[in-house]
Amino acid sequence: TAATSPIRELARFAMVGSWESYLGALATMAAPEHWDFPGEGVGKPSRYGILREYLCVTFHRAQAQGLVAQAADGSLAAFDTGLFTPFGQDIYACFTPNRGDIRWKSAGFCVAGSGELGGELVAKLDPLPRPVSYLRDLGDVTPDTSRLAVLDTDAILTHRLGVLPRAFLEDELQASPTARDLLAKAVAQEGAPAGEKDLALLARAIKSDPGLYRRLGRALDEALALTLCRVRASYRIAAPAYDPATDSVRLLLPLCLVSDSQADCALVLAPQPSGNYQGVTIMSLDRARVCARVISAEQPAWLGRAAAQQ
Repeated sequence: TAATSPIRELARFAMVGSWESYLGALATMAAPEHWDFPGEGVGKPSRYGILREYLCVTFHRAQAQGLVAQAADGSLAAFDTGLFTPFGQDIYACFTPNRGDIRWKSAGFCVAGSGELGGELVAKLDPLPRPVSYLRDLGDVTPDTSRLAVLDTDAILTHRLGVLPRAFLEDELQASPTARDLLAKAVAQEGAPAGEKDLALLARAIKSDPGLYRRLGRALDEALALTLCRVRASYRIAAPAYDPATDSVRLLLPLCLVSDSQADCALVLAPQPSGNYQGVTIMSLDRARVCARVISAEQPAWLGRAAAQQ
């Protein structure tokens, strides 16, 4: 959100220069991992989009938990990136003083005690920066299936129609020629960007037809029920994700809308004070992988399969 932008927060904290060069140095030092969004990579306009988001959210969390360490003489600042070298060594992001409105500038990344920067880190910071933490109890890892879980159907059908698979919408909207025509305009073909204006018109048409609205709501509820059955069979289905806007952990669950054997999008499940859960929104599988990666490199099978198909 505009109020909580981890990327802007890191940019205000330190000068990092070219994002591609800065993140490239980290990607080279860390154990091999896929860090590009679809459409990014060598020869493309941008690279390391996933890594940038991961690092900035990690910095945001480190700031919130008081884990950005500074030397007593103000000559060095650092935080634990949460990444490791291929040899299992912690990688730290380091900063030195900068002249100007932004207090710090990047000094690069290092391993404690290795090279000049690593030696300076050990010499000036005691203790070394600790890694951030997100998970506090079992409820942050998997939902309690004995509690009620409901969808915010109105939010999904009003704001997130473009995330729902075209084949699912075509099937559910078949009884309404008007809605089918609007869908054809909003999403020309599978995988094509959706037109926001046409999606808004489609959402309006769905809400103006109670039967159509109920049909879509029932289909989404059935998909949620299937997912919860699978969660009861295996706690590994859920993927925790950190939301910096609310400073809370949400759970990502697969929604299988076209075929029971394949996830089409991810449901964001938010624990409520009552102990129940609300499905507050949905997101694409690409986006879900980024959010889940902030907490753990280990992805549930449904996200791992989607990554392999990229």
